[in-house]
Amino acid sequence: FNDASGLLLGLFSSNASSQQYFPRFGVTSGAGVQAIYAAGLVKANQLNGMSGNGWLPSLDLPSADTAPYATAATTRCLDIMKRRTGQTYTSTNAASLALGACDQFFAFEQAMAKAPSLSPAGLIAGLESLGSSFVSAILPAAFLSAAQHDDGVRAFDLNWVAGCTCVRYTSPRNVP
Repeated sequence: FNDASGLLLGLFSSNASSQQYFPRFGVTSGAGVQAIYAAGLVKANQLNGMSGNGWLPSLDLPSADTAPYATAATTRCLDIMKRRTGQTYTSTNAASLALGACDQFFAFEQAMAKAPSLSPAGLIAGLESLGSSFVSAILPAAFLSAAQHDDGVRAFDLNWVAGCTCVRYTSPRNVP
């Protein structure tokens, strides 16, 4: 499943479960498996054997397992949210929403600092000049350039682990 909300996985697995059908799922971060499992929208027995690729640790993994993937921007974002609103996040879905919002502001902030003019074209030029200097709050590694407007540069193999009823990355964290 490569949907952007987990809706397909949630609906399909619910119907499959009612028919005692337990297929092996292939997923990406877009399915938000850990988040929809934590919300009770999919059962653990439907996820046995699931594997895929993930690039959003705050969405893919249980909250307790995300610290090794945090960046300085992750810490800054969560600190801002806590100081300004009092919010802390134990839900993978809520944390991902907050980190994604911070990334939009942080990217804008850094791009405008490098922008040759205060204009849409200046903003684009500023974004394209960030390269690997942009540190994402939600992604473990990022890169922006004229040739790459999506900033993700690192994905991890992931699997459902029945013993913890959770998603775990199975590829090394430090491989670029």
